[in-house]
Amino acid sequence: MRKKANYKPKDRVLIRYTGDEGLKKILEKNKKFILKEITVKEFLAGDRPKRVFDIEKTFKIEGQELWLGIRKI
Repeated sequence: MRKKANYKPKDRVLIRYTGDEGLKKILEKNKKFILKEITVKEFLAGDRPKRVFDIEKTFKIEGQELWLGIRKI
């Protein structure tokens, strides 16, 4: 998603996500790793906001749905 948004590796981003409880638990459990590995400044769970993101995508993983939105900050 970062590549599609034309972000550079040094760019700091905000990631917002929402989805089925099982997937949200996995993301929360791995939050520290995600923050470190992909240079994320904010990694937030919650309902899909009205604010505009540079790129948004909905994934289906083993029958569960996950929405991600990212934007540069």
